[in-house]
Amino acid sequence: MYKVEKNVPIPRKKGKGKTAFLLSLDVGDSFIVTTEEGSRVNNWYNLARAVGLKLKIRQVEDDQFRVWRTK
Repeated sequence: MYKVEKNVPIPRKKGKGKTAFLLSLDVGDSFIVTTEEGSRVNNWYNLARAVGLKLKIRQVEDDQFRVWRTK
């Protein structure tokens, strides 16, 4: 049988992978996302928004996007 527990707080996820990478960026830092990852470029934007950061994303070449941290 299982024991029901009430009011147990859900622990926050620890910053790993992309989140930790975004949080390590200073304002003005940028990185390149290639076309293979281009379909996921919006994922970077949404993840940044979720942790309170702002990004600007621009296509810089046919096969590359540059992502800047702006806030």
